[in-house]
Amino acid sequence: MYSDEDVIVAFKPSGLHTVNVGGRHQNTLANWFSHHHADVMNVQGRSKGDGGILHRLDGATAGLVLAARSQLALAQLSSDPPFLKHYFALSTFDPEAETAPEVPIWPISVDSTPMHWQQRLRDLKVGSWSESGYEFDIVSQFSPFGPRGGRVKVVEAVQGQLRSPSHSEELMKLGYHSHCKLVSKLDHQTLAFKVSLRRGFRHQVRVHLSYIGCPVLGDPLYPIPAGNPSLPPPDALLQDIGLYATGIEFTQPTTRKRVLVSMPQFDTIAL
Repeated sequence: MYSDEDVIVAFKPSGLHTVNVGGRHQNTLANWFSHHHADVMNVQGRSKGDGGILHRLDGATAGLVLAARSQLALAQLSSDPPFLKHYFALSTFDPEAETAPEVPIWPISVDSTPMHWQQRLRDLKVGSWSESGYEFDIVSQFSPFGPRGGRVKVVEAVQGQLRSPSHSEELMKLGYHSHCKLVSKLDHQTLAFKVSLRRGFRHQVRVHLSYIGCPVLGDPLYPIPAGNPSLPPPDALLQDIGLYATGIEFTQPTTRKRVLVSMPQFDTIAL
């Protein structure tokens, strides 16, 4: 999708692991790099087998991955202000839900409290949406749980005194945050979100959207309700879900210019 002397941005399809985790996966994006751009895998990465790959996507998630082509580029991209990752998510929503989780949405207002949030989604008309109040941050820490720690769950990160828009900078330092924007209600139970991250935790977008009652379409790990506590079979974890890494924004190591690589087909929704 993009290449220069310092970096490569590649598209990873769903059904493909980013790296070979635990020696179990041979068909990976890292393996593709080793055959087509060996300089990426000659870089000493943060973890064994990562090479110059700067972040990972889940096997079921399709989209853009940023990789460094030299040790210097890796160091620069790791020490610069964090590169931004942009996602497009198709989510399901249960309009009949009678309860809601303790939703960590900021800025806090009467309409973003749990039950009001559910009611607003129910009342929202089908179509594209840009009204204020549908762009917000979810902030939390995460904790692994379940068999082999295969899932993660939201852990509250914010104390009551910080629950106000005036403390947004302090808020973002307390945990992992997902900046979300509801861009369309496709039908009475399907929503489209844009989500941006500055740093990410495993499964972050999937967990945060599930936590507010809007799980990613087809996600076997984080449906609502939670369902079977056992992990789905490995093949299910590679099946396409409604989550796409559609953009990466970073500072180019040599020119120091800001670069945005995106998949324009997700910039607008035409139905």
